[in-house]
Amino acid sequence: MAKFTFLLLFCCSFTVFSQEYQIQLRLVDSQVGYPTGDPIDDDYSAVSNDEGLNAIFQNYSATHYYPGDDFIPEWQNRTHFVLCDGCDINQFEQDLLNYDAVIAGTFQSEPYLMANNLYVKLLDANNGNPTGDTTSEGNVITTNAAMNTLFETHNVVYFENSYAETYYHLGCNCIATDLYNELNSLADVIENVDFAGYVVLNTPSYEALDFKLYPNPVGDNISINSSEKINSYEIISPLGQSLIKGNSEAGINEYLPSLSTGTYFLKVNTDAGKTQILRFIKK
Repeated sequence: MAKFTFLLLFCCSFTVFSQEYQIQLRLVDSQVGYPTGDPIDDDYSAVSNDEGLNAIFQNYSATHYYPGDDFIPEWQNRTHFVLCDGCDINQFEQDLLNYDAVIAGTFQSEPYLMANNLYVKLLDANNGNPTGDTTSEGNVITTNAAMNTLFETHNVVYFENSYAETYYHLGCNCIATDLYNELNSLADVIENVDFAGYVVLNTPSYEALDFKLYPNPVGDNISINSSEKINSYEIISPLGQSLIKGNSEAGINEYLPSLSTGTYFLKVNTDAGKTQILRFIKK
């Protein structure tokens, strides 16, 4: 039996029924106000390294403060997530914004959903792909006029290829739910849009699967042995970013040659509803 905690990003579609609320906040300085909770013993309680921020958290009985990430590179180390249960979320957000010496910006979103990030799959790698140029406001310019209009309206400042030529990570200075339906309406350009989210897997115990991955370190191919039928595979970066998801070992092997040298995680789910995460090294 073992205990593991991972902060992971994933594509997701879900509905939240509780009164739990989330604010995605962006720090002015990555070294001031970052989460200091213990992921094992307290599951990231709402504690930062800044006393003023902690006082705001306490005033609204915040329950968790999770370290985060963002597709927009300059926001990555400054983006985190604070949760509360039944609090006055609008006033909570306003008090955070008023603390502008530490907080640069905020978004409200459903718990465990990244407020300003999306995954986008184009129908054609040459229609809707970024040109490399931006508008004077810093918004991404693509090869598709309709997408450019949406990108300008919603301040899309990041749109980069993720792992295959038609898959993209999108980051905007906006609420992603406002952009989601409009992107999905471009059926002649976009095949699919998914929300980006995160989940904290703090599992007190699990029944280990009869599951082996080899070789490790991994080259351009990986072999997976399991006594149970695996229905999904996912490769996750050291920062918790979902790099590829699929339902076959062959799909994972198609992606491996493009993976940079380093440490990664492979997450598998079985038909029986079991999950296991193993670390591997790409050489």
